[in-house]
Amino acid sequence: MLLTVDIGNSAVGATVFRGKAPIHVLCFATPVPGAYRPWSSLSAMCQKFEIEAVMVSSVVPSLNRGLEEFLRKKGLFPRFLDHRTPLEITLAVDHPHEVGADRIADVVGALEFTSPPFLVIDSGTALTVDVVDAGFRYLGGVIAPGVEISIRCLAANAARLENIEFVVPVDPLGRNTADCIRAGVFYTHLGGLDYIVREFRNMVGKSATVIATGGAAELFNDRLHVIDRLIPDLIHHGLRRIHAGWMAVDRG
Repeated sequence: MLLTVDIGNSAVGATVFRGKAPIHVLCFATPVPGAYRPWSSLSAMCQKFEIEAVMVSSVVPSLNRGLEEFLRKKGLFPRFLDHRTPLEITLAVDHPHEVGADRIADVVGALEFTSPPFLVIDSGTALTVDVVDAGFRYLGGVIAPGVEISIRCLAANAARLENIEFVVPVDPLGRNTADCIRAGVFYTHLGGLDYIVREFRNMVGKSATVIATGGAAELFNDRLHVIDRLIPDLIHHGLRRIHAGWMAVDRG
């Protein structure tokens, strides 16, 4: 069985695959530096399932070594995704080494569900939109602050604003300060995404499929009509597919 691990800025996701099927999922907060036994949450998974290989996407490089050491003690030798990993797509951007592993895994994961051209919206700590054209070329995209971090940033930099818990606003018209902020952030994201999707479709084809993923994707799914599919675990399907391709390269 394959264990895929996605180390994000806010959370770590882990999925066990039997073949192409995910059979067990775990999510926990991203460990902070110096945390006691930061990877103990993975121990039960490694004990319960006969894990044979591990594929990792990480946007927190400082945690990679600790995870690798933890897994090696269990006889597992993880592979970490980066721009040098054998891929089905070409990273046709100015600086391929700058492309986050999570974004690479997302677009490769999309190949499990559709054919290029397509766009992937990933809404988490950051909001990203990535583009793959009909020639299997990753063209880049956009990166913006996510909903939660936008609200926290606004509150932290305005003396009269307190920390505000985000809930989806009923409509764009806020009737108190907290609702004004929620509506401003949420509907600005909606409007921005709608515009970006239309512009990217003009570049790669108006029929380009739009897939949404990430922890906050469900917030937009019912309100952003340009979304064709919601696939919450897209990144893990991408990691599984990348690992399968890597193994095929190793076998020659």
